[in-house]
Amino acid sequence: MQVKGRADLYLRLEVIKKLLIIVAVVLGLRFGIYGLLWGQVAVSVASLFINTFYTAKFLKYAMLQQLADLMPSILIACGIAALIWWGVTCYCSTCKYGQKLLSWLQVMYWHSGGSVA
Repeated sequence: MQVKGRADLYLRLEVIKKLLIIVAVVLGLRFGIYGLLWGQVAVSVASLFINTFYTAKFLKYAMLQQLADLMPSILIACGIAALIWWGVTCYCSTCKYGQKLLSWLQVMYWHSGGSVA
């Protein structure tokens, strides 16, 4: 939207998304870390629909077409996540070396700043 010269709309959408984050954090804190994580998921999905709605409106690029274009990447990411989940829960948690691997992965995750994006 910045490219289309609609900085006012871009600012409004960013403020709305930041307010959604605040609401998700406030509501999620009641349920602990899992509440915060699911709140982040909800904000991400809501932001996706907000962004794709206005992209469709200004660029004539429909929301379903955008999602269809993203689907190969989404499927690959889900497949990799399923493989990692299976490997960690079925294999790694049952052996002594697997538990060390999980600890090492957790340390590496936190030292990287704890960000997946």
